[in-house]
Amino acid sequence: MRESNEPLHGASVMITELGKSTFTDDEGHYELDGIPPGTYTVLSHLDSLFTEASQKVTLTAGAEVTLNFTLAIHEQHYEVTVTAGDKPQTTFESFQSANSYDAYDLAQSPSSSIGEALDQKVGTGIAKRSFGPGSSRPIIRGFDGDRVLVMQDGIRTGSLSSQSGDHGELINPAQLERLEVVKGPGTLLYSGNAMGGTVNAISRHHALHQHAHQGLRGFAQGSGGSNNGLGGGSAGFEYGFKKWMLWGQGSAVRTGDYSSPVGTIFNSRTRLANGGAGFGWFGDKHHFSFDLQSDDGNYGVPFAQQLEAHSNEASEGADDHAGEEAELDRVALQSSRQNYRFEYSVDDLSKAFASFDLKLNYTDWTHKEVEFFEGGSSAVGTRFDQGQFIYRGVFQQAKRGILGGQFDSGASAATTQVTGEEACLQRRSERIRGLRP
Repeated sequence: MRESNEPLHGASVMITELGKSTFTDDEGHYELDGIPPGTYTVLSHLDSLFTEASQKVTLTAGAEVTLNFTLAIHEQHYEVTVTAGDKPQTTFESFQSANSYDAYDLAQSPSSSIGEALDQKVGTGIAKRSFGPGSSRPIIRGFDGDRVLVMQDGIRTGSLSSQSGDHGELINPAQLERLEVVKGPGTLLYSGNAMGGTVNAISRHHALHQHAHQGLRGFAQGSGGSNNGLGGGSAGFEYGFKKWMLWGQGSAVRTGDYSSPVGTIFNSRTRLANGGAGFGWFGDKHHFSFDLQSDDGNYGVPFAQQLEAHSNEASEGADDHAGEEAELDRVALQSSRQNYRFEYSVDDLSKAFASFDLKLNYTDWTHKEVEFFEGGSSAVGTRFDQGQFIYRGVFQQAKRGILGGQFDSGASAATTQVTGEEACLQRRSERIRGLRP
């Protein structure tokens, strides 16, 4: 691709070891001050349309370094940033085993669930648990159920998918910026029940980068498949004005019954609809945002009618079967979720703490197992309702001498985590500058 050498406004430039970042101005200039001597990786990123660029740099006392980056629109991606550890790192440098799939990767294999999207990724140790495409959920290194934690933007989804094989997640891969899978010790940052692995579904740009884009940006995509009649689409926008930003997105996908060499898999159809909106204020020191998300799903469970025996007592409300044994035709699961989230963060908190991040999340989950009988009648066999409030607070300790790290306090079903990381033993303030990333 031909280089235009035009400046890019709003690109983020980050020192991954320090977590310190800034953004380019209208001329593509940026500047980072107060950097101790040492060797660092500097990463430049705009959004999923552009490749990321990184460079290694060594700072000495009293030195000033200029780094220029070139970002291009390209469908091949070689460098990704892993965010699941609260400290952004490149995949190569991440101490835990991690896999990251961006919007382009997910678009290459359209699917109706995250389990379908992650299935058959060669060499990753990821498979799927499936009572049909709609309930498909990742299996990581042989772990399933409550040993695999599914999150959305760093907070657990509040669903019941870990409790039974026919319960699914209401996440449409088409609406995601990135889908991350973390294995190894990094999973314990979120919960002890994530020992098998953690899957983090990351929404659009504002969830990754705490700043307001100026003007209007948007995306739209569609997908289709012939084997199961898949059809879907997603669209969204972000509008930034000064330090404020407003965003919204919606998506829908449906599939018919799958075709296979042995015939059509009856009752494998799915339907999923998602919508959300939010706003945020991103100042130089303080940031806050509020999000509202609504999801609705309906999917069949193949062969369920053959695995259960039903009678009139098990089908109350099915008047057509009064006085005789009810013949079960199929079973479908109808789920809905309403999610409310507030996030707040502050930088340069005090001499002791460099920053503080707080996430408050409430999820209202409803799940119905609907039994359909021959003749057209139906009844709700089982219903689940769950309300879940989750909070997560992270203090980033200021780097002073040999002391530095994080104190992480999060709660969901009475879980609390404490993590730490080493800091550099350097004090001098130096500078990194660059032109036209």
